[in-house]
Amino acid sequence: MTSTTLTPTLATRAPSPAPAAARRSPRRNAVADAVTMTWRNLHTYVPLPQLLVFSTIQPIMLVLLFRYVFGNSIALSNPSIDYVDYLMPGVFVQATVFGALGTGVGLAEDLHKGLVERFRSLPMARSAVLAGRTIADAMRNAFVLVLMTAVGVLVGFRIHGGVLAYVAALALVLLFTYALSWMAATIGLGASNGEAAQAAMFPLVSPWCSPRRRSWTRRSCPGGCRCSPTTSRSR
Repeated sequence: MTSTTLTPTLATRAPSPAPAAARRSPRRNAVADAVTMTWRNLHTYVPLPQLLVFSTIQPIMLVLLFRYVFGNSIALSNPSIDYVDYLMPGVFVQATVFGALGTGVGLAEDLHKGLVERFRSLPMARSAVLAGRTIADAMRNAFVLVLMTAVGVLVGFRIHGGVLAYVAALALVLLFTYALSWMAATIGLGASNGEAAQAAMFPLVSPWCSPRRRSWTRRSCPGGCRCSPTTSRSR
């Protein structure tokens, strides 16, 4: 009688699948991290709604100021063009350029508080901090443009070239201010704090926001502005 010895065999375990984060490509990781940082920057308006309120009040004030205070003071070369239709494109650019300043100031504040250093210690793409900030500011500028369009329509602004052409023009303004946001981000990364970043960015935005040389008479200004030092010296 023979005996057979059975040798136990160890069951081979199948390799565990790699986590989802490891399977993703670096490009996909960078996009996902940028979306996360964009949501983080937009979420800051929830506990601090005054940031959104003040960022929308300024464009409205610009529209009302140039429409009703200086509206009768600037003579156009083509009298057939309504002044408000001539005004709104310039105010669009001016308001969004002011909005682009927030990119550099916000990054400088994050650096000063050490928040950017915390982000660098996380397993995330290095470009996500800058991309998330600039995309969030571009979305805020898009909201500001929609709001200014609504206010402009209420004060007499009309679209003459078609809706598609108007949307394309707004997209061009957003593209310009998005590029300006990256320039502001570069300045903000080299500034010591938000105040220094704002002061350093003034030469960058002043050519786009400073009005051209105008000359208006006291007679054309509203009654409350006729006695001001500025209008008393105008010719």
